[in-house]
Amino acid sequence: MRKFILFSCLFLYTLTYSQNSDYEFYGGLKLNGKDDQIVTYRLVFSESKGVIKGYSISDIGGEHETKNSISGTYNKKSTTLIFKEDDIIYTKSKMKKSSFCYVNFNGKVNINANNPKINDDFVGLYLNKSKCIVGKIQVVGIKKIQKLVNKVNNKIQKSNKVDEKTKMDVNPVKVLDTIKMNVLRNSQNLYVYTKDTKVSFEVRDLGVEDGDMINVYVNKKLVLENYIVKYKPKIIEIEIGEGITSIEVEALNEGEVAPNTADLIIKDSKNELKTLAKLKNGQKTSIFIEKQ
Repeated sequence: MRKFILFSCLFLYTLTYSQNSDYEFYGGLKLNGKDDQIVTYRLVFSESKGVIKGYSISDIGGEHETKNSISGTYNKKSTTLIFKEDDIIYTKSKMKKSSFCYVNFNGKVNINANNPKINDDFVGLYLNKSKCIVGKIQVVGIKKIQKLVNKVNNKIQKSNKVDEKTKMDVNPVKVLDTIKMNVLRNSQNLYVYTKDTKVSFEVRDLGVEDGDMINVYVNKKLVLENYIVKYKPKIIEIEIGEGITSIEVEALNEGEVAPNTADLIIKDSKNELKTLAKLKNGQKTSIFIEKQ
């Protein structure tokens, strides 16, 4: 039973929930020629007068997790969905930008069905438009995911074979709630791209203030020293020059409730990126911002 619970939670780990978008799908990219490798995939977009705008996230929770902006069109009469990944908003991968493969899709999808799903071919293209991979997008709508989450949770909570602590620790609803935000852990790096010459960097505690203390460095220069993270955001304006601008967050303790957590928000004129630094005492994580 415990193995079933852990398997369910690992599956649910690839899913997140948002009420702010018109359409939301979860599942994977099945890559041809890669031993049927499947990469987790989230697709979120709004549709207005046939125009599609939104984002995708691939390899959710993995070392190559990447968020891309998407754009395209949707024809309600023919139920034809066309979209492409335009550009990287952030990535955890260390690969060069020129090595990334962008999803391009053109297929039949009834996005207004009761249980919408996408199960059709896509083509991956490099920035220079040459083909890098082909495969299938296999994703389902949010409503079906919610039903699955509730069904699994009900089974766990009603089971007499599972102790109360385990029920609380592996509660699928709780798991979903805790993975809504992109998490940065020790020695993990986040790579962000912007066209602006200045970005806003915010540090705050969205939960209960528990005394978490951090240092923040910008290009190795200490800009926040022994800072206790509070609910009220601390905002730093950062100039973005040529090359790469680095932001490093260092945990100086673990507060009253371990580990040390700090919500980090990076804003430019186009995007707002939210991430959660989750560190033990003495650990560090870094964000690298590159001007395009």
